[in-house]
Amino acid sequence: MAVDGGRGCTLTVTEHGEVYQPLYRAVSHYLTGEGATVHRYLGALADRMATR
Repeated sequence: MAVDGGRGCTLTVTEHGEVYQPLYRAVSHYLTGEGATVHRYLGALADRMATR
């Protein structure tokens, strides 16, 4: 995390993972979206930071 001149910060989130089963890979791609976990994490982080 890097401070951005007192205006905020820059956060980099990297998700590493592999889905071996074709069925679960298809569900992840078509139903939930590959970035769903990262988006959920960033939403929770934004909510937490807003309460401070």
